[in-house]
Amino acid sequence: MVYQLLKDIEQLLGGKESLTAAEQSILERSSKVITTMRNPEDTELLKKDELLIRYCPATKHPVLVYYDGDGMCSCLHNDTVEEDMEDVKRWLKEMTQEQTNSNMNYDKEEELMDEILSSEENCETFMEVVMSEIQSDEETYRHKAHQLIQAYREDNCGDMLMALCGWSMHSLLIKYQEKKEQSNE
Repeated sequence: MVYQLLKDIEQLLGGKESLTAAEQSILERSSKVITTMRNPEDTELLKKDELLIRYCPATKHPVLVYYDGDGMCSCLHNDTVEEDMEDVKRWLKEMTQEQTNSNMNYDKEEELMDEILSSEENCETFMEVVMSEIQSDEETYRHKAHQLIQAYREDNCGDMLMALCGWSMHSLLIKYQEKKEQSNE
């Protein structure tokens, strides 16, 4: 509603031949707010199987929702609103941790790979992570075989790794790092 109001102001004032100082100020402020509210770089369509948070129309409280890819979102309710809120908090915490972990840069990846190769124990820990992910991957063998062969034909090491275990090297390094941190506690 606010976004549309600002667009209407922008359209009304933007179409005028000359503007007063106050109108020019309003137009500039509206345009600035619009770009902050809805930036094309961070605007996209929902993706199938995406999890989001929204205020449930029935309970009027935050809840995780599942987008089915066909225009419908389903609230993922627990027994109580409080339990729903705990799920929301847990999901936000996981997403924040993922974002922090995904900020690992190329140099850090190289350091971690050198660390892994520096000792038998580290190699073992890394391969435990890889094997665990291979075993827990839920893709069908047919799908995995197709992906693996396609990646091999394209000489794409990253896609081969994804086909085998469902994770990129970047993600596996993060999982390795987490496992090492857990074992040090």
